[in-house]
Amino acid sequence: GDATNLNFKNNTFDVVFAVGLHHHLPDELARKAIRESLRVVKKNGKVVIIDAMWPKNRLNVLGLVLRKMDRGGSVREVYETLGLFLEKIKVKKKIISSFPFDYIVLTFYKS
Repeated sequence: GDATNLNFKNNTFDVVFAVGLHHHLPDELARKAIRESLRVVKKNGKVVIIDAMWPKNRLNVLGLVLRKMDRGGSVREVYETLGLFLEKIKVKKKIISSFPFDYIVLTFYKS
């Protein structure tokens, strides 16, 4: 499917998950996908995004090399990922480190 143009009615789902998606999208399409997730999730529904990020530890050379080899051309730093949220959305973030990779987990609710 197309994460920027979901074929569902507004307020359809209790929870929307996006796993390993946003690092494949340039910023504008990633923002559009986030807005689309908010459109299809019900009021008080939850959106969960789990995505690749650059290793927090710059000494993690293996992680850096493997992320550079990733087909996703938009792997982001934590602050860049959080910068995708232009609207005033309260986002809970968690970083998961599992050598050699780091992942960001973002959870937010539609109010």
